[in-house]
Amino acid sequence: MNKIFIDFEMNRVSKEYPDQRRICRFEIIQFGAVMLDGEDRETDSFNEYVRPAFSDVMDRRIEKLTGIHFEQLSGADPFQEVLRRFIAWCREDYEIYAWSGADLHQIRAELSMKKIAVREVEGLDYMIAHWHDYQKEFGKLFPFENAMSLSTAVSLAGLDFSGRAHDGLSDARSTASIYVMTKDPEKFAVFKKKVLDNLRPKAFTMGDLFDFSGMERGRH
Repeated sequence: MNKIFIDFEMNRVSKEYPDQRRICRFEIIQFGAVMLDGEDRETDSFNEYVRPAFSDVMDRRIEKLTGIHFEQLSGADPFQEVLRRFIAWCREDYEIYAWSGADLHQIRAELSMKKIAVREVEGLDYMIAHWHDYQKEFGKLFPFENAMSLSTAVSLAGLDFSGRAHDGLSDARSTASIYVMTKDPEKFAVFKKKVLDNLRPKAFTMGDLFDFSGMERGRH
């Protein structure tokens, strides 16, 4: 069985669309994903931009964070077409993981906003049924009340990644690498010690260590 690790980047829905904003305040603008085989080796990747339906400019903060410019999105396909291609890319018999529950929530909200029924997208019901909040699963390995951010997990694991943070493909690959690291007893033991050591007040503030930004989007 393959394991898919996914990350979305999103842009804000324009204030010109108040009815849509009441349903969903963001639109997905990038699908990034990697596929691991049964031996946890990366075998494929998926990276596509998505043309927004309810905005024609990038939110400045998001543009700075992601490095994505609207010109990169204007020639992309709409959400439903990219979603269909992504599900086809996943093939059959897979589990899908995202860092936090926000990505699945975004899928559901965006389907509602764009009036797309789950039955209209072949394989979408399977994908939703096999979706995992990996941040939550990862959190079960530690006795913390608050969720750890992906950037903190990557830093403490001492993992070296190409690409940039807040890029869908890079963050998906980071999540996959954290997953693989937890399956190695020696590497995970070193990581766990670093996490516990960094709970000392002089090392990190609680805001550095945990992901309180999830109150807005539950990501990164």
